Amino acid sequence: MSENVRSTLLQVTKRKFDNLKAEKHRFDEQYKKALEKAKLQENAVERLKTFIKDIEDMKLVADKSAISRHIYPIHPKFDFMHQTLKQAQYDTAITANIVERWQTQLQQKLDQHSRRHDCALLFNDLVMDCVHSSTNELQEEGNYEKVARKEMHEQRSEWERLAFSQPTIDVQRINAYLEETFKAAGKPEKTGQNSPLQDLRDDMKRLGDHFPRFDKSKVESCIDGVLSADLFTGDKRDSLKDLKKHSNILEEIAHILNQDLDTLETWSWADGHVELDMRRHINGKYRVYMDEELYQAIFLHHIGREWSDQIFDSFTEFREKVWTFQSEFPIDLKSQQRRKKMGCADGRSSDTVSKYRKEIFKNDFWLLALKHQNALGDYEEGSDKGSDGGSNEGPKSKTSFSDLKQRILRLITTEMQLQNEFYGSFTVWQSDFKWFGPSLPHETIFAVLKFLGMDEIWLNFVRKFLTPNLRFKDDKEDAKKRSNGIPIAHQLCTVFGESLMFVLDHAVNQKTTGGNLYRIHDDLWFWGQEGRCKIAWKTLEEFVKIMGLKLNEEKTAATTIAAKATKAPGKNAPNKSSLTLKDVELPKEKVRWGFLVLNSETAHWDIDQEQLEEHLTEFELQLNATNSLMGWIRVWNSYVSSFFTNNFGKPAICLGARHVRLCMEAFHTVQKRLFGNNNLATHVSNRIKSEYKTVGIPDCAVYFPKRLGGLEAHNPLIILASISEEDDAAQEMLKESWNKCENDYARMKKKWDEDQLLKSMNSEEHKPKPFLDWQEYISFLEDTESHFECAYMYLMEDCQATCAVLYGSILNESQFNGLHKFEEAIGCKRKDNKYWDRILALYGEEAVETFGTLSLADPSNLPLGVVDYLFSEKVRWQG
Repeated sequence: MSENVRSTLLQVTKRKFDNLKAEKHRFDEQYKKALEKAKLQENAVERLKTFIKDIEDMKLVADKSAISRHIYPIHPKFDFMHQTLKQAQYDTAITANIVERWQTQLQQKLDQHSRRHDCALLFNDLVMDCVHSSTNELQEEGNYEKVARKEMHEQRSEWERLAFSQPTIDVQRINAYLEETFKAAGKPEKTGQNSPLQDLRDDMKRLGDHFPRFDKSKVESCIDGVLSADLFTGDKRDSLKDLKKHSNILEEIAHILNQDLDTLETWSWADGHVELDMRRHINGKYRVYMDEELYQAIFLHHIGREWSDQIFDSFTEFREKVWTFQSEFPIDLKSQQRRKKMGCADGRSSDTVSKYRKEIFKNDFWLLALKHQNALGDYEEGSDKGSDGGSNEGPKSKTSFSDLKQRILRLITTEMQLQNEFYGSFTVWQSDFKWFGPSLPHETIFAVLKFLGMDEIWLNFVRKFLTPNLRFKDDKEDAKKRSNGIPIAHQLCTVFGESLMFVLDHAVNQKTTGGNLYRIHDDLWFWGQEGRCKIAWKTLEEFVKIMGLKLNEEKTAATTIAAKATKAPGKNAPNKSSLTLKDVELPKEKVRWGFLVLNSETAHWDIDQEQLEEHLTEFELQLNATNSLMGWIRVWNSYVSSFFTNNFGKPAICLGARHVRLCMEAFHTVQKRLFGNNNLATHVSNRIKSEYKTVGIPDCAVYFPKRLGGLEAHNPLIILASISEEDDAAQEMLKESWNKCENDYARMKKKWDEDQLLKSMNSEEHKPKPFLDWQEYISFLEDTESHFECAYMYLMEDCQATCAVLYGSILNESQFNGLHKFEEAIGCKRKDNKYWDRILALYGEEAVETFGTLSLADPSNLPLGVVDYLFSEKVRWQG
């Protein structure tokens, strides 16, 4: 946030704060005088008449209807009280008790109005402190003499070692490997046609020759892309946002950048050097960002985006022509014909496990870094972008990397359960590359891009892009020329990485005869039967050696799960691959996902308590490093509603109720570690008492939405506790699938036998042919049975939270003044978001009793524009 923006925010917030203080003072004085004047009257009727007149003089127009409605719901007209008081002068039926009760209720409503003022004033105070805090953080960012952590120094030293040293790469060996890997793809399907590989190369050349040019809308879109990639912080980030507001400047930028495209052969980095900045991520890793010129960032993003779109389309077209998708024991032609003749499913239906698995891979995991541009930060953080509150539950408009990481967990767990049913065993391995970005050899990149069809002009541009002169902001030494690795937060670098990984994807698919490597960037997963997993692992090891890469041993692991029993004959099926790979050893470490460890004995995921404790220590450090309560809550929400929630694994049918209980126990550990015997609401309230010298705040103000005057602190246990406990849901679904399969078999066998008997009766020469026996019938379950596809889909689903009961025993609907405002504040109907539905059920009654409505403060008294601006910025972690 720039200093000018901060100054404006402070002025706006202070002006609103001063106006509110004046309004609060006026209200309190008039209320006090009204009470004192009423006390001077001789009887209850006169006291109430005087009090009502003074209330009307206070001009609380916005509250009149609310006061009258809550005083006497049957008669919502405020004038009714005047009429009744007039009646009381002549009618003894209107007793003093009735009149005094009315005055007490009036005073209660005015007290609630006063509390809404207090809440708004406190909210403004908190916002002011948050803005001041961000100003101090900006000043600290400029102080590069501050002491950094040991981990930062260690990671920086390793990054420099990799970036400024050129590894020895055997380019001829890489070329030979590429030729062999794509040998089949280099042959045309028909005489006179291009081969799939040649078509791919032609596409690459076509884009290079006719590269899309800039216009105003493209510049604006590129600015959005750079912002989304989180390349810049501070003033540069604000300058980018500001550029979008000036149409004439965007057109001028487009003109200049088109000139750069026209002279691509002579493009170079801006004069001097590019400065580097290290930032800590929530997962504890540091990343090195280049602080380049804004116009060059826009230029490079455009190039990266256009190449991303082109190679995604070209690689996808290549995959459709060349790749195979099939189960490990695919149905053969003879079996297909035999089953078809007998009226059984023969593998041509789209409703099978094999076909569903194929669609998941193609739609969700194929080149996903190209499809989801600029989302690396989302994946690295292990969080949902912009998650500062409890709105993390519910459908999203766009699938995030965090969602896909959850999908990997569910796929592994679902496949484990199904393959143990089919084959009696299941194997999974995982790995990633050690310092993939910083260590990626330039010669490897050039060799792959050249093989795939990039022409020399663009290769020369890539060489210059990858070799700028670099220097850290706090470094006194001369800049050094980069000779290895690729920078972060550039879409063009995603092109390089995914092009290289495409080679690995293709090699694994071809060597395993239809298997697929599941990837999120360079995080690698492969699963299935042990033989096929060994082939895939050997393929990866060969790729790593040839391309000059290294595997990260800390994240390299494999696990084999053996079922106690299986109904299918799969475990006895011939697995040729396992016979030829006896000497291949899979990694020995335990498979991990987030904070989970796969237990090979129980076939369940457990939470790694040691890893949780390490991150809890960091969590405390980050909380203590905040200088404002709103900043503290932002850090709290980022950890509990995103980082911890995502890394524990979001509840799913395949994970079961046991996993939900583990998550709840883990969050209990988090609370005990941070608050002891206290809780979040008490901690926040006590801090407000101490720092702002007030009486504290009710629980509803801690959890309610910011747009209603609350602090919007998130409690992940609310949803976890509302999930029904059905430990056997997955097993019950699999059992049901077997039952349906058996019923289908009995029905088809009966029909076949009856038909054979009828034919024998009509012809003495006809010899009855027996129907498939049960073992033959279930020999190709992945390719034939739709019931198991239904089970697969069901196991992948979310565990559903139950809706809260808002009315009746908890709250009378007539008490819920402001329900529509609550729904406006959360941006949807409560029934569509069960988290807020339950927050309302838990704290709605307290809000109505304390403030007279669900709106804790008048929104017009809250600096909501300032809050939106502050919370739109990504949390910056203390390094």
